This record gives sequence, structure tokens and C-alpha cells, in this order.
Amino acid sequence: MHTQELQHTVTPSSKKSNNTSSIIPERDDPHSFHAHSNQISYYFLPQQWSLTLDQLQFQFQIRSDKSTSPQLAIQHFFTGNQLAPLHSPILIYKEAWTGIDLLFYFQNGHLKYDLVLAPGSNIHDIGIQVLHTDLIAITESGDLLLHSPHGMLKQPLPYSYQLSTYGKKERAVSYLLIDQHTFGFELDGEYDPSLPLVIDPILLLYSTYLGGSGTDCGLSIDVNSKQEAFVTGTTASANFPTTSGAFQTIQTGFESIFVSKFNTAGTSLLYSTLISGSEGERGVSIRVDDGGNAYVTGETTSSDFPITSGAFQTEFKGIESAYITKLSPTGSTLIYSTFLGGTETNSANSIALDSDRNAYVTGITQSRDFPVTSGAFQTRNRSALQTSFFSKLNATGTSLIYSSYLGGSNFDAGSGITVNTKKQAYIIGLTGSNDFPTTPNSFQTMLPGNNTAAYVSRVNADGSSLIYSTYLGGTGDDTGAAISLNGNDEAYVTGQTTSTNFPVTPNAIQSQLAGTQDAFVARFNQAGSTLIFSSYLGGTNTQVGSGISVDPFDNAWVVGETSSTNFPISSDAVQPTYGGGSFDAFATYLQLQANTSNRILYSTYLGGSALDQARGNANDNSGNVYITGDTQSANFPVLSRSFQTQLAGGEDGFVSKIGSPSSTIRGATGATGAIGATGATGAIGATGATGPRGPRGARGPRGKRGAIGESGA
Repeated sequence: MHTQELQHTVTPSSKKSNNTSSIIPERDDPHSFHAHSNQISYYFLPQQWSLTLDQLQFQFQIRSDKSTSPQLAIQHFFTGNQLAPLHSPILIYKEAWTGIDLLFYFQNGHLKYDLVLAPGSNIHDIGIQVLHTDLIAITESGDLLLHSPHGMLKQPLPYSYQLSTYGKKERAVSYLLIDQHTFGFELDGEYDPSLPLVIDPILLLYSTYLGGSGTDCGLSIDVNSKQEAFVTGTTASANFPTTSGAFQTIQTGFESIFVSKFNTAGTSLLYSTLISGSEGERGVSIRVDDGGNAYVTGETTSSDFPITSGAFQTEFKGIESAYITKLSPTGSTLIYSTFLGGTETNSANSIALDSDRNAYVTGITQSRDFPVTSGAFQTRNRSALQTSFFSKLNATGTSLIYSSYLGGSNFDAGSGITVNTKKQAYIIGLTGSNDFPTTPNSFQTMLPGNNTAAYVSRVNADGSSLIYSTYLGGTGDDTGAAISLNGNDEAYVTGQTTSTNFPVTPNAIQSQLAGTQDAFVARFNQAGSTLIFSSYLGGTNTQVGSGISVDPFDNAWVVGETSSTNFPISSDAVQPTYGGGSFDAFATYLQLQANTSNRILYSTYLGGSALDQARGNANDNSGNVYITGDTQSANFPVLSRSFQTQLAGGEDGFVSKIGSPSSTIRGATGATGAIGATGATGAIGATGATGPRGPRGARGPRGKRGAIGESGA
């Protein structure tokens, strides 16, 4: 069975869409049918079907030399299809090919098609001819691209398995180009012809453990234009997987940073290295530039942490120091590495890059002598506990372009940072200070309660003033965790809240607190004066929002963890039910538009029977999302073809890639232009710099190593 979602994703327009979400017979021809969804019209005839959006049209035809004479009919159930919901009418091309049925139905508001292969049928009989196309191509990552004079349709790489009384067995299936205008499918491994075959492009493309025999945790992830994932985190494993020629392959302290680069398929490590001194350190945030250099930040307690000659700060001054390290594209050398801190506790929680490869970091410091620069926004630490900072390091790692405190008289913590094309930094965090610096006319200028609130601040290009700065919260505890930007410089944020009066908008997906603590998702206007969208996200127990990344259509992926068995999950989820244990990770794809009926486009659990937590995420240029975190589950959902298929220690990192939850139609751009549009989305990767959230101990004054929590040695 082949499942493919046909969903059109567009930027908002005034055009009214006809979303009947039903397949209807034509009045004058009972053998023809039509449907409408998300501004797309679908038409079905006995041997072919088509989809139309404005001038963009794709027409699909059952290849006649391998097909029978299919019967076209509507059914309200189909016993051979375990994925199609019973309440959804199904349009069936019965025996489209010998022993193979073609099904269309609506699921979660989107039209899908399945190919159901009965036992003994031949996958090579399947041929779907696409009329009026310029080109059919398969990308390096296995996606199918259909080009027309007016746009492009993308169908993700299939994920396939067979079902028996013993459970699910994965099978490798890929797209096959039969000729210039026809595609089919190819089996790439073992196959039991006595069982039905499920070929499913939705949506888990790879999922793997990453760790050794000790405790390991993935904390941050980024992806390059080749769809190669870069992960950082912390490891206490003496046998953490490293690669030959990497910068450091031996654990020298009780806890080390790791930086691992995966190939596109998630089946092997292109490099994997440790970075450590004789004590302990964590890799909390990672970003990759267009040259393949990885930038990592976090904290270290090692005075002999590897620092490069000529770096900005070569002396370890405090109890714990932040650091910024730039790793070469091969993972073999440090291009630069510097401490960043004063004589007390200092830690960095997030890093971002601009087009000139300057690095921006934010985090926490207790130091009165944290390195700040003349003319910076705030040059004095006003807190007796801890305060936020934001710093900009030059491209060579030798000097600070600017560096500033950001906080009031109580406690503050910087959790996430990103930067726009104007080199203006955006920071999110939490504060308990009723005198945290806010700006006039910002959304919320006063601490809304007696507890903690999130804050969102936008800094001008030279770090000397705040363009806007606002609280975000209610009368409970609110924590800002991660931040991302769209192309209009509007900030998207996530975190968690216990406030029953957290500010939500009329277009919220969830307007009330559902559990003891919910995640929140919010979108600000450019000026930081108004919420375009704000919503709770959660079930009846506890949720944490950890990472957020925005796609080119102003929708957002949010990841985190939940202990709720009724967390909002879509019907097409790769894991529709709670895995068990204290927490499962979640990944949710949301529409966050203004003045519209917003909804969850896709949502899934990721977890097994123990503790599972998602810590950060990033998008690639095809709309896929990459997630990292940590798991204690021996049955965490990993794929057999991935790098590491078994839990190696008490807690391992994990890396999962979920495909775009829809085929994406890019219309009215011309065939060449459509290819360019796909490339352009790579720029969003830079904005994804805000994905990972800061240490979990950031709620209150942070002691030495206190933020490590369950990831500790």
C-alpha cells in the first residue's frame, strides 16, 4: 500500500478555498468523481485523475500496458487497508493493476492515495504516467519531483513495511523512473510475497539512537543544504561512537561534548568527535555555516578545555565558563575555540550565525566581570542571582563585536537566540525580574504575576539598544525556550506555561490550559507590539516546548515532551499513541496565520516505554524536520536501516528525521523558477538557529552543573 498526501501549502491570500474534504460523484456521470481541498480541485475518471491549482495542473494516468480495466467506485470501508479511517469514504480503482488496488480518501483534511498490494502481486506492474510534465526526477534523498511549466510537486521518499501476526517488518522501497513521464516503485531488499506490502511516504525517514554504554543526550541539531544532520550534546560514555581522524576520540573527563555529522540517509556518521578537558562540559547548541563549519556553544568546568591560540579569551576564569568553538568541515580540527565568561558561573544556551559568519550567543551568568563591551546596551549585572547575556563574536573568534548583560534585579536566563538578515539579534528567555528591561508599546511591559515570565527581546545591529522587548506570560510560571523567524522578521516562540491566563489569540488552536503545564506557541508582529497568534499546546498532564523552526510558508514545527496520553496527535502520525514511561517526545507542525482558522497540520509522539525527551529541531530545504533529544527506552521508534538500532546505555541520544507532512506544490513560478524556490528555502536553516532550548535548570538560580539534570554523569 502506498500512502501519499496531496496537500497544497500556500502563503495566505484573500482567495476563498473550497474545502469539502469529500469525494463526490459527478451529477451527469456516475463513473466520474470530484473533490476540493485547500484550493486544489481533484477530478477522477476511470483510467486517470488530475489535480488543479490556478494554472498548475498535474494529470496522472494508470499505465495501460500493465493495467487491467479498473472499476471505479466509492466505499465506506476497506478491509485490506488498515490505515484508512472507516469514517472516510474511499474512492477505489479496483484492480488498477493485477492484484493491486488504488485508493483515494481524506485523512486529517488532506487527500491521500494508497496502493494496496495483495499477496503475490508484482510491484513492478505499477506504473503511473504523468501527462503534461517537463521532467520527472528523483532527488539524492529519494524524493520524487514532478516539474511542469507552472510549478513543481514533491512526493517524499516512501517508508515501507509488511504486517503479519508477528508485527511490523520494515521493507526498503524507493521510487523508480520507468521512462521520462512514468514512475513506479522498486523493492530494495528482502520481501515476503505471501504478505501485503505497505509503502508509506509519511513520514519517518530515519530514526536512530546515538550513544555508548553510559549516559548520553542530544541537545541541539542543525542541517546543511545536502540534508546532512549535525548534532551536539553531552556524553559520559567511554565508548561513545567517534570516527577515525576526528579531533578527539578519547573521553578525558567525566562528561564531554560530542559533535556528530550524519549522512543524508542517517545510516552512518560522516564524522563524530568529542571535545573536552579533564572535567565536564556540555554541547548545548550547534549551527552550521554554508561552508560546512560547525559552531558549538555550551559550558565547561575544565580549565584545560581545548582553546586555540589568539582566541578572544584563553583563560578559564570562573567556576564554570561558557565557550564558543568552531569545528572544521571534516571534524578534524578546531578553527577557533574560546572561553566566554567571568569569575563566577557562566553558561551559553544558544548560538546563531549571520551571513558573515559572526556568532551570536545567549545564556546565563552570575559574574560581575562577565566580558561586556563599551557602548553595549547593559554593561552592569543588576542581579544578585543570575542574569542573561548576549554576545556577538567576530568571524575569526578573536574579539567581541559587542557583548551585553540583559536583565533586572531578580533572576533572568537567556534560552534562545536567532538573527535576521539585518544582523539584529532576537533573544528569548525567562525572567523573575519585575524591572526586566522592556520597551514602550511592546506587547507586555509589566511582569504579569509574582512568578516567572518569558521574555522576547529584539536587539539593534550594534548591540547598543533594544528595538523591542516584552514579557510574555500570565500569573503562573512561564518559560521561554526557543525562537525562530519567518521572512518578515516576525518572531515565533515556544516554551511552557502553568498560567491559566497565558495570553492567547482568538485564532488559537487551544485556548485553555489543558494540563498542569502546557507548551505554548506564539507569533509576534515585527514591532513586538502584538501577538499574531498564540496558543496553548498540550494534554491533561505536563508538556514542555523545547524547539521551534519556521518553514517558508510561515508554518512552524514545534518539538518537546509530554506526559499526556491525550496530547493532540494527527491521524496520520508515525506514532499515534503514547509510548509509555514518564514522558514521550512530540513533534507538531502548526499553522500560525493571522485572521484564519488555524490548525495542527501534523503531530506525532516519538517515544517508547521509558523517558523520552526532544531537545531541539531544524528544517532542511525540502521541508523535512530533524529532531534530537534523549531516550531511556529500549523500544524507542528507530528504523532498522539507521545508524544505531539498539539502546547502548541507560540513556542515549536520538536523531530522527520526519518527512514533510505533505507533498508541496509550488505554483506559478515556471519550471526553472520552481527549482530555484526549493533552493531558496535553505536560507531558513540559518533562522533555525533558535531551535534548542536552554538548560532545564534555568527556572531558578543555577548552581554548578545543576542544569545537567537527568543527562548528568
